[in-house]
Amino acid sequence: VSFSPARASEGDALPFALVREAHGVLLGRVRALARVKGLAIRTEQTYLHWIMRFMGCHQNRDPEGLGVEDVCAFLEHLAVARRVSASTQNLALDALVFLDREVFRNEGLDFGDFARVWRQG
Repeated sequence: VSFSPARASEGDALPFALVREAHGVLLGRVRALARVKGLAIRTEQTYLHWIMRFMGCHQNRDPEGLGVEDVCAFLEHLAVARRVSASTQNLALDALVFLDREVFRNEGLDFGDFARVWRQG
C-alpha cells in the first residue's frame, strides 16, 4: 500500500495541477463516460474531484495499478484523520467505484472493510 493514513496529511497530497498533467487522458475518459451515462454535471465534477484527490494522495501512481487496500486506506484516512461526514465518504467511494467499474471495466470488485464514518447526532 503506497498511502499510509498514519503519515498522511493534506500536505502529502499532490496539487490537482500535477494530477491533471500526469493523468489528463484518464480524467478525460472519466468526463466522457460521465456524460455518456447522463450524469449531472455536478456529479461529474464531484467524481473528478475525488478521483484526483485519490490519485494525489497516492503520489500520482497509476490508479489502475492501485488495489482494494489503497482504496480502503484512502477512505479510512478520510474518516479518521480528515473526519469527513458519512455522506462525503460515500461520495468519495462512489467516485472510486465509478472509476473502477465504468472506466477500468472491473466487475465484482469488493472494497471490503474500511472504517466507516459513524457519528451519533
